[in-house]
Amino acid sequence: MLIVGIRGDRGCLVWADWDTMLVPADGVNTEPIDYFTWDGHHHPQEAGAEAPVETMHRVVGEFVVTGQRPTCIQWAEDRS
Repeated sequence: MLIVGIRGDRGCLVWADWDTMLVPADGVNTEPIDYFTWDGHHHPQEAGAEAPVETMHRVVGEFVVTGQRPTCIQWAEDRS
């Protein structure tokens, strides 16, 4: 499953599998960052989960077309 969130000119990207959590290999945030759902639920993201919004558009677009883990970016295991 692809988990995304937008926050200004960045967003978080997480690929969740049965036993693996992946984030962008070149994630831009060096510290954990707070994300919230539209109804106020807190979903903090670990360091490395954020990417520029342009990357978010590519990743989400690929996922919508294929339904598979996007290959337009490199993924790395969640560092948490």
